[in-house]
Amino acid sequence: MVNLETGNYYSLSGTAPKIWMDLAEGRDLDEIVQMLQTRHAEAPEVLRAAVQTFADRLLAEALLVNLEEGGGARTQQSTQPVTPTAPPTPFLAPVIENYTDMQDLLMLDPIHDVDPSGWPAAKTDA
Repeated sequence: MVNLETGNYYSLSGTAPKIWMDLAEGRDLDEIVQMLQTRHAEAPEVLRAAVQTFADRLLAEALLVNLEEGGGARTQQSTQPVTPTAPPTPFLAPVIENYTDMQDLLMLDPIHDVDPSGWPAAKTDA
C-alpha cells in the first residue's frame, strides 16, 4: 500500500493483509479478534494485543482513520458468532514494513515537476 501524502509505501505480512481487509470492510477490533479466534488457537488477549498494535501503527502512519473520534459512520456488520471451518492454524502476528526509498518519485507530480526530458526526471531548481 502507498500513502500518497507522504510517499511512504508498505508491505503487509503475517495476518496483516487479512486484518487490513477486515478494517477496510468496517469491522471493529472486537469483530476481528473474534474472527481470528475461529482460525487460531492463541488466547483472545494475545490476538487483541496484536490487532491493537497493528491498528495503532496504521493510525500512526495515517493509513487508518479512527471513525469514532472523527464522528464518522461505521458499516453495520453481523454480530453472529463466526464458527471455525478448519482446524486452528498457527497465528502469525500482523507485520507492516515501511519503505521510504522512493518518496521523491512517489511525491513527484508527473505533469508539473518534471524537466523537459519528461518523467521520471525531476525539475532542477537551477
